[in-house]
Amino acid sequence: MEAEEKKTGGAQQRETEGVLEKGYVRFSQLLFDPKEVEQSPNAPKNAFLLSYKPDGVFITVKLVAPPSEAEQRALLTHLSRKRIYTMDTSVIANNLFAKRDELIRIAPEQREFIYDESFSVSIEDNQMTAYMVLTSPEPNKGRQLTFQRVMQDIQGMYHIGYGLKKEAVADALENHKYDQRILVAEGLPPVTGADGQLIYHFEKRFKNSEYRAHTLDEDDESKVDFKELDLFESVTKDQLLVTKVLPKPGTPGYTVLGIMIPGESGMLYNLPTGKNTYVSEDKLKLYSMANGRVYIVKDKVEVSNTYVVDGNVDLSVGNVAFDGDVVVRGSVESGYIVKATGSIEVTGTVEAAILDAGADVLAYGGIQGAGKGNIRAGGSVYARFMEYATVYARDMVVSESILNCNVTCDGAVEALNGRGTIIGGSMTACRYIATRFVGTQGGCKTFLEVGVSPAIKEKVTTLKNQIEKLNKIMGGLQSIVKRPIAANQPEEVKQERIDMVKKLLAASESKEQKEEEFERLKAQVDGAKEGLVHVLMKVYPGATIAIGNLRFGVKSEISYATFRALEKEIEFTSCRFKQKPARMPRLRR
Repeated sequence: MEAEEKKTGGAQQRETEGVLEKGYVRFSQLLFDPKEVEQSPNAPKNAFLLSYKPDGVFITVKLVAPPSEAEQRALLTHLSRKRIYTMDTSVIANNLFAKRDELIRIAPEQREFIYDESFSVSIEDNQMTAYMVLTSPEPNKGRQLTFQRVMQDIQGMYHIGYGLKKEAVADALENHKYDQRILVAEGLPPVTGADGQLIYHFEKRFKNSEYRAHTLDEDDESKVDFKELDLFESVTKDQLLVTKVLPKPGTPGYTVLGIMIPGESGMLYNLPTGKNTYVSEDKLKLYSMANGRVYIVKDKVEVSNTYVVDGNVDLSVGNVAFDGDVVVRGSVESGYIVKATGSIEVTGTVEAAILDAGADVLAYGGIQGAGKGNIRAGGSVYARFMEYATVYARDMVVSESILNCNVTCDGAVEALNGRGTIIGGSMTACRYIATRFVGTQGGCKTFLEVGVSPAIKEKVTTLKNQIEKLNKIMGGLQSIVKRPIAANQPEEVKQERIDMVKKLLAASESKEQKEEEFERLKAQVDGAKEGLVHVLMKVYPGATIAIGNLRFGVKSEISYATFRALEKEIEFTSCRFKQKPARMPRLRR
């Protein structure tokens, strides 16, 4: 029975649709968006009629039910496309749908315009795509486009000649895909050629080290004979180290207008030539110039020898100065000096000795400076612990425990592994200081300073001392110059007075220059605000934290905090140190 009712209802609908007078247009004939059709269930039943009469243009609407918003918009669009001039929009907006089956005058007498099926094309994405929007013809009257006409206009009017999608155009016309963006042309993007590459024929050591710096002197300063050559990776003279693969040329692309876009070649990498290496005649291979140890420093491949002390640095060895790396398979006893233009590695303990390295210092057994130990590194300093020593590193200082040391570095200080303590002494780092504990419960005075390069601070101090010295010199010269000269003084005395005046003027000029540089650097020190201090566990009373010219004295225990500088004070928040703690590199075998 229900099925029969549905059929009957459908028959009644067809009958309702069939009784419309000639010229009426159903609202459903103006709707093409599936969503609008779904929102307008009565569109097939609602209809309207436009009449062009001698006394004006009239419209009559037959409504089975109130029209949806989509139907109203569709009708207004239809009237607009009909190009009815001086149309009374107020009548349409206020009375049209209220007066059903009435003849409503909407415009003065005029000739009827019938719109045909049309299309427009937009070229987008830097001329790499073209979209067509097809517009429907006037129901029952307008003419439809032909495929040939559309293709002719796309190519002639819009000058699209590459990547045409003829099937998409034909499908849109055949299936009446009105008011939709149809992709009808697509360009070909250019393809960048494959990058060149460098093929290393050895294991790249320290490739993940951000802070390693290794600069060697030209002069040979070796003071001891070689007894054993310990090579991290051995290479021989004329051994192939790196092969250079050239990049591939790019493939050109085309816009939809047929304009060629050149393809870029891949990235070119230059051979990383360093000390004791040479390049082949074809510029594609890098070879070793000598026997020795190969490594990478600042993206350069270098070959260097390594001096090995097979035991302690003591009376049997004496002081060591070597142009390269030094490895001590023992301890460095008090009073001895080890200098290397490369790295210094000590498997045992560093006592009250002096270590001066152009690259890293690695003290696997720790440092017991006894107040006299002095460590300097052009790279980083790694030590299991540090006690009563003066330490400078151009990059990082990393240790499990730092006790009563004077540490300065241009990078960062980390005491995060093991006990992770900094107790007593002073720490100065340009970037940050990160530790687990600072100070002791007993209030041990510990000074931590960040944000200022130690080199700049040292320069400020040096300039200050130089200015004070110049003031003393100038004071002495001025007292002499002011003394009157007797008329009968010999020429030698007069010349000495002239020379003193010249010295005074030179000293004054030098002082002025130094004062200018002093003020500039001091302002830089005072304005430093970028450094951070991270405490992952506790900082105890007695600790002082300095950032630039700001100071913060710790009065009570503070846990898990990061200290940073604001405009006029130092504040602390929850600890923000998230990166993986640095670790000491492996002991070389």
